[in-house]
Amino acid sequence: MNISKFLFSGLFVVGSAFAQLPWENSSSSAEETTTPPPSYEATSNSSSSAIAPQAETIFDQVRGLAYNPYGTVGAASNVADLATTPSDIYGKKFAYLSPSDFVGFTAFNLGGGSALLGLGNNYYLSELTLGYATGAFGLAVKLSIAKAWISDDNFDVSERRTGAGDNVDLYFSIPISIGTLYARGGWLTNQNSYSSDRNGDEYGEDYSSIEAQVGLTGKLSSLNYDAYLGFLRTGGTLIDDGDKAVDENTYTAFSLNFNIGYQALANERARVLVGLNTSALGMFYDEVENIGDSDSQLSLTLSPNILAEVALFDNLLAFGGATHSLVLFGGDLDRNDDTSLFGIVQSPTTQAFAGLRWQKDNWALEAQVAANPFEAFNGNNIFANFGGFIYF
Repeated sequence: MNISKFLFSGLFVVGSAFAQLPWENSSSSAEETTTPPPSYEATSNSSSSAIAPQAETIFDQVRGLAYNPYGTVGAASNVADLATTPSDIYGKKFAYLSPSDFVGFTAFNLGGGSALLGLGNNYYLSELTLGYATGAFGLAVKLSIAKAWISDDNFDVSERRTGAGDNVDLYFSIPISIGTLYARGGWLTNQNSYSSDRNGDEYGEDYSSIEAQVGLTGKLSSLNYDAYLGFLRTGGTLIDDGDKAVDENTYTAFSLNFNIGYQALANERARVLVGLNTSALGMFYDEVENIGDSDSQLSLTLSPNILAEVALFDNLLAFGGATHSLVLFGGDLDRNDDTSLFGIVQSPTTQAFAGLRWQKDNWALEAQVAANPFEAFNGNNIFANFGGFIYF
């Protein structure tokens, strides 16, 4: 058994599974104001009530993809978060374009509610996002389609082919008295797959994932939280003349996740959020005939994180953050019931980012800044996730 290889592969699997789960969204009310963003010099002293929307601060606008990549709970929503809890779409009116990420989003009033249109990409294909919200609920769907149907009447053959990246994700959320309840279900094709009927005999290869989450997000005083359950079924299924078998990468996973964020420091022009993202994951591999027994792996991932924001000038906001992870794991690990392993692995390095946001009247530009901004003097691009907003 190659323990070193498992340590790093186990960390990668846990991190990948954790990254696919939804992040916290803004705690602002679905009925927040839709006027242009305030300048960074302005602050609001209005008080909120159980009915009136919470007063908006300089940090509460919908943000771009450059913002909060580590999922610090309590930060403002970025444009991708709106599909995860689609009830947050309500009241939003903006357009966002990012030429560096090849995505665009717009939210606008429609039929007594608010609609969201997003054009983006998944790992393999372009992706369409559609969402709609009223004050009572929100719905969203993400679509990437790569399918073909082939039939040959002369040989009594029909076949369906599905390309890698074919995906359908459905999202639903509803505001309740203690926060926002949300759910997601999705189907993703990981590799090219096919299913065929040849003279009544069934053949095929299916490499796909079924994923679901249900959770609750909200705020208690200065403490924000996001708690959710996750389910994942992934792997390959081979069909030969009606007989089915799974490959060695097929497993079922369950996760329990609890993320918190606390506003540790704040004044009218700056704030610091500290958070802890926690994920308990169980992975249960199927038994594969002539290859290996069933197997199980359990892990606990702890990811402390920091997000800081400060208004440098009237129209310039700087933001940044940092995170790393600690993973505790154990299990049979090599499909041999006589062998087990327990380990603790800290991520090889702490990740950090910094960004700038320039805002004027009803528009804003936002981007992450490279670790060495002086590379700009060499003609290198120092910006990532560059995007711009128009607010209405």
